[in-house]
Amino acid sequence: MLIRRGDLVRHVYVILAGEVDVHRDGSDGPRHVRTLDQHAFIGEIAVLDDVSRTATVTAKSTLDVLEIDREVLLRMMSDEPKLADAVEHHRAGTDFYQID
Repeated sequence: MLIRRGDLVRHVYVILAGEVDVHRDGSDGPRHVRTLDQHAFIGEIAVLDDVSRTATVTAKSTLDVLEIDREVLLRMMSDEPKLADAVEHHRAGTDFYQID
């Protein structure tokens, strides 16, 4: 398990290699939301909105991830408008988005 729903954590992950499954609680138990792989952000909603984790994320395979602290992410987003747009697009929930 990489992220547990409800945890308070101050960093995001970027998947460098491997795959994860994202689950959210539904009325009949955990429900698979999506599978994420290389270059996907994980955990940005909780970090940017300063809330607890909104989903549980488990590894489907061996993972290689980059952990980015909240302050570093905010600085990177300030310096790189493309990154900020990608993170905001993903966070808005309009579609799954990856950085290439």
